[in-house]
Amino acid sequence: RWVYLTRHCLALQAWHQVMSVAAPMLSAELSALTHGISIWIAGLGWFVTVQYMLLVVPSDAFKKDCLIWEKRGVHFKEIGLLVHVCALPIAVLDITVAKGALELKAAVSMLQTMTMVCGYTGLYLCVIVANFKATGRWPYGFLTEFGTDLRKWTAFVAKQICVLSAFTLVSWAIFLCRTA
Repeated sequence: RWVYLTRHCLALQAWHQVMSVAAPMLSAELSALTHGISIWIAGLGWFVTVQYMLLVVPSDAFKKDCLIWEKRGVHFKEIGLLVHVCALPIAVLDITVAKGALELKAAVSMLQTMTMVCGYTGLYLCVIVANFKATGRWPYGFLTEFGTDLRKWTAFVAKQICVLSAFTLVSWAIFLCRTA
């Protein structure tokens, strides 16, 4: 089930951390690339944690899933929290502790970062729509409420771009505080 945003973001975050450790030993260019995407990766970490808490946890579909799994003896809600909450502190630690301020300043381009935000959002939307066409199911229950209403989808996508942009800008602000 690789259509879930969490899996994408956590996989990107994990690979980013691995490459961040390995890059300085391999090449200066690779190190610059890992620093260059740090703000975007941090924005994804914020996005996973906060959106999970705001969109998924309060949804009726999630509550129904929790009840189903609770009857089977699985602590679905608690596992979900554990999986989703860790992305945020990892994101903050990456840009405040793991990365050097001077290297970040030299490598990060806000224009390229925001291009990645928009590009990734569009790519992810294409993935979940293709998955829906193949399976007849949305990865998140609340998406069924949109049906085929283009206005609802447009508003949803625009909000997601704005939210991911906001989290990315928060990460940028944290980064700027380090370099001031």
